[in-house]
Amino acid sequence: MQDPAYCGILPKPKILNRKEGILQLAGIKEIKIPGKFRNEEDALKKLFSALNVSLKIEEGFSDNIIAGAKPQKELSTKGKKEEEYALSISPDTLEIAANSPKGLKMACRTIEQLHMLGNGDIPCIEIFDWPDIAMRGYHLDCKAGLPYLDDLYKFADRLALWKINTLLIEYEDRFPYSFAPEIRIPGSPSLEEWDAFLKHCREKDMTLIPLTQTHGHMNYVLKHEKFAGLRENGNIDEICPSNPAAVEMVRLMLHEVLSLHGPDKYFHIGADETWNLATCPACIKRLDNGESKLDIFCEHVMKMHSLLTEKSKRVMMWCDMFWRSDSPEKVNMLPRDIILCEWIYTLPTAKGSPRMAWNGKLRYTKKFCENNPSLPVTAENYIENAEPKAREFASKYLNPDLQTGTGNLSAHAEYFMEQGFDVIGVGAARSGQSDWLFGQANMIDRFNNIMNWAEYVRSKKLHGMIISSWSRGSGYRVPYSPWESALDAIAATAQYSWSPETAFKEFVRTSSINLFGNEISDKLEKIYLNMGINNEYTHNKISELEEKILRGFKHCAMLKLWNEFDMFRDEACNVLLGVEKNLSGFRHNRIFDSGRVSRKTYLSNLSSLKNNCDRWRKRFENELKDYFRAEELPEYIDSRLCNIEFRLHNLEELLTDSSKEKHV
Repeated sequence: MQDPAYCGILPKPKILNRKEGILQLAGIKEIKIPGKFRNEEDALKKLFSALNVSLKIEEGFSDNIIAGAKPQKELSTKGKKEEEYALSISPDTLEIAANSPKGLKMACRTIEQLHMLGNGDIPCIEIFDWPDIAMRGYHLDCKAGLPYLDDLYKFADRLALWKINTLLIEYEDRFPYSFAPEIRIPGSPSLEEWDAFLKHCREKDMTLIPLTQTHGHMNYVLKHEKFAGLRENGNIDEICPSNPAAVEMVRLMLHEVLSLHGPDKYFHIGADETWNLATCPACIKRLDNGESKLDIFCEHVMKMHSLLTEKSKRVMMWCDMFWRSDSPEKVNMLPRDIILCEWIYTLPTAKGSPRMAWNGKLRYTKKFCENNPSLPVTAENYIENAEPKAREFASKYLNPDLQTGTGNLSAHAEYFMEQGFDVIGVGAARSGQSDWLFGQANMIDRFNNIMNWAEYVRSKKLHGMIISSWSRGSGYRVPYSPWESALDAIAATAQYSWSPETAFKEFVRTSSINLFGNEISDKLEKIYLNMGINNEYTHNKISELEEKILRGFKHCAMLKLWNEFDMFRDEACNVLLGVEKNLSGFRHNRIFDSGRVSRKTYLSNLSSLKNNCDRWRKRFENELKDYFRAEELPEYIDSRLCNIEFRLHNLEELLTDSSKEKHV
């Protein structure tokens, strides 16, 4: 039996009681707004316009917003959270109680979803709802696969509809810097287009956080010869923090991005993965004079902090350089108003953590490894075998359970909070650790990562939660799959950042209705459990799913495309390995070791594989033109097929060398 459409509200409300009947929109002629919500008239007009209703707005004497007849009993919220709301709908009345304008907007998004899910009908219902996490964010990484502007607006609308209230925008080479126009990729949004998009997001009441890298991951700038002199020891990834010209160049970048973000509170300065820190002569001289690498790093961060606090911005930064060292206490050099963004994208457990990063290595608890012998961890990487300082740190901040070996999700987050810093927990909808380099990710791994972070953020009262969605590892690495392929993980972000304790089956049930317009949760759960693990099984289930989709949503086509490409990739590797395993003897005497398969047969197999590669090129060109800009699509296709085609070409050359031809 199918669930009613209202069960697809995402995130699922905390308390939902169904009542008899449907709201008769045609009979509602006026809406009464209390004085405290008079500034929200535009939001209410937009809501009812979307419902195809024109209302007369009047001053209300209740604390609530009331459309239609006066309710018999006034509604009230259950608590005092800013985004909390209550909603009561009967055939002739729609009543909203909210603690703030933000709560009112959350109620409006629920009503929008009810209208959408009910195909125009709004069921009579009573809802009491509130978020457990105040900052619920998504990271838009613009390095690759940036959606077309129309799709970007629709994507922002979907995030807002799902009550994701924060957007972290990493512009990279999509921003039109006037001091260096060569940085911007041709075809990227103009300054005016970015400005219009940001205004649209603010109208959706989203907190906007620009991210401009200020130290590492600056290859998109430093690849240009104009800036070669700013590189750290010649490395294209990093500026030299000891070079005043490099600091000035970053200041110019910040100044231009700030011009679009005047109303916004936060600014993220990046500062992650500075692999080449303090390797140039100028920095080495500072090391020789007694400074440490983290001293140099922190001094640069404080320069960025000073520039931004002058503009009344609160600074955020990635904090991995502290857990990549053996001196996390160096974080205390930084001002306490900096928000540290702690990222963990994958773990070998669905809850808690059995490991801790220390001085460039991941250290695991011995107990967890003993309980999980298949984990490829040697004794030298046990926390118990680490240096005394690391063991003491793990004992206090990881605090592992004696029976399971798992402890706090992030030992360093525990430490940073103890030192007085606000911390944001960051998981990943897309990342290099989750197979986005090829086709479809292991979705259960993504869900576990998001659920793990949500529960930790809620229980430890972190500043918020942002789910990163990387488009590529860095400016010169291959692009990942389009953001649409991570939509399930984004839906999980919406649900679990709102209500971390949601049962997994309940999330699948909710998202199946919201995404696909039908209650297909049993099939969808099986797809999730096998996605990125058992490609053939997933393909069969997706094929069954297609016929049951009520809403024409291209997400299903995306799932099918990546699943079928994964199957092709598996098949291609088997063909290539079938030839390569015989090459040891062949390279010396041009005769295969097996003595069973002729060269002609292998060439025929490779020829068929080559034809299949050509077919996949054409399919990618046809099916991905709506996801990638024309200038980006060739790179994406090459990145998926070049390894197969390179190996295939080499094998064909070896097998067609007729100068020493011998037959088995």
